[in-house]
Amino acid sequence: MLLIKNSAILSGRRLQQILVTICLLLLFFHTHSSIFSQTAKNQDADNLTVAKVLSNVRKAVNYDELKKLKRGFVLEEFQTKPDESSGRILTFGSSGEFREDLIPRGDRPFGFDGKYAWQPDRTGFPTPVAQRLREKLLIPAWVRSGWWLDKNSPVNYSILPEETNEKQVALSMKLERGLVEAKIFIDRQNWLPKTLAVEYERGLYTLTFSDYQETLGIRFPQRTFVNYRGSDSEFKVKSITEIPRNADNPFKSPAPPDDTIFDNNLPAELKVAQGVPFSELSPGHFYVRPTVDSVDLGWFHFDSGSDAMHIDTKFADELKMPILGKSQSRGADGKVQEVTIRQGKTFQLGRIIYKNPIFLAMDLSERNAPPGEKRAGLVGYPLFARAVLEVAEGGKHIRLYDPKNYKLSTGKWQELSYIDLTPAVVCRFEGNRTGLFQLDTGYTGTVTFYDKFIAEQKLLEGRQIKDETGIGAGGTYKLVAGKIDWFELAGYRFKNPRAGFRVSGFSREGGAGVVGREFLSVFTVVFNYPERNVAFLR
Repeated sequence: MLLIKNSAILSGRRLQQILVTICLLLLFFHTHSSIFSQTAKNQDADNLTVAKVLSNVRKAVNYDELKKLKRGFVLEEFQTKPDESSGRILTFGSSGEFREDLIPRGDRPFGFDGKYAWQPDRTGFPTPVAQRLREKLLIPAWVRSGWWLDKNSPVNYSILPEETNEKQVALSMKLERGLVEAKIFIDRQNWLPKTLAVEYERGLYTLTFSDYQETLGIRFPQRTFVNYRGSDSEFKVKSITEIPRNADNPFKSPAPPDDTIFDNNLPAELKVAQGVPFSELSPGHFYVRPTVDSVDLGWFHFDSGSDAMHIDTKFADELKMPILGKSQSRGADGKVQEVTIRQGKTFQLGRIIYKNPIFLAMDLSERNAPPGEKRAGLVGYPLFARAVLEVAEGGKHIRLYDPKNYKLSTGKWQELSYIDLTPAVVCRFEGNRTGLFQLDTGYTGTVTFYDKFIAEQKLLEGRQIKDETGIGAGGTYKLVAGKIDWFELAGYRFKNPRAGFRVSGFSREGGAGVVGREFLSVFTVVFNYPERNVAFLR
């Protein structure tokens, strides 16, 4: 009996030890479960590569069948609420081209021809689309068309481990030197895209894809749910059809409206005057003398760096120009100015007569002008877009031509790009760096780099600099200046030039900087906006 009793006591103590051990183990696993889960999640992400993910998605959507659509396809979809009277027609090209036509309004389509994004302005004139808006429209379009899966797509990807798990893979999406961030979430059960989130200024623009069905041999979502700024909408596919091989090019920008007349009997050379110098080393701007509504108002600043035409409010009132609306204008100094939108009857500059011109009206009386004069206005993008302009010596000589009759006498064309509505080209500079630079006849200096590009390229590290004041058509602003080893524009190399580095004022998105008249004056610059070309003649 004694032996049995002792054995029972020992068994109880051992049982107690076992129970304590189990409790400690449970507590340990409970405490560290999130760590184990996160470790497993990270290992799961580490086992994936972008190439594997894209390969799986290609198989899931039948990408090989998609590539058989030589020109692409057209998708028509309608909102399910409140009724099906509104919708859109989306045309997707096989190489990333895109066009969107809204239903029932189809007067302002958006298009991308593979290089150039366009949208008609209020006059019906097709204008370049700013980079941020272009990216916001193209990233969702490329996901829906399948172009994001193409090896030639300009989108860069990386896996997001913190949002990748056993149910989904999360990829970040961004274009090379892009402005817009996006994420795409892929369902790991079927490897089909389920959500796309695009960063907008006012919050995420989210698309959720569902009801995948096979159409034209491709697995395509029949329903798309959109959430933006707390509002939800649903689009349902009505039809998906292949673009016929003999169809006209739907991505080409539409013909401009018939709003210009050229009198080629008039001289091409324009009357030009130079403004009062800003300082001993900074000459004034160049001015031309148009007539507005058949009235000679005075001198207009000739500025390739301006998105719009401007007129002094006093003259707009005297000509009784109707007010179409209100807007804001931002100058090089970064200050925002309230303006009214006005419409004239005619604007004649040399050979061109531009009908129904749109102006931004503001007080220009204190701006730079020729000696003894007041600035009457400014010639910007809308006029440049309708003519061919030869600009010599930075603007000292300006000649205007009809695009239909113009032929380059020497040299060769190169592609003209845009930063917003201003002309731009790719330039090289020290360290064999490259960037897209605005060509600005309204800037008196050599080259000034934009703040974001300065930070990305670390351009101020180890450089001797000093504070200066920059002078542009839109006012003055603070910058720092210093020498760079070299800068190359159109094959011409400037050695050890003094450059500006913008640390205040207004920097345009998507650009590396701005090239001013001091560099441009080396060439006769030929702006041919209608053909999207530019030439630098020496």
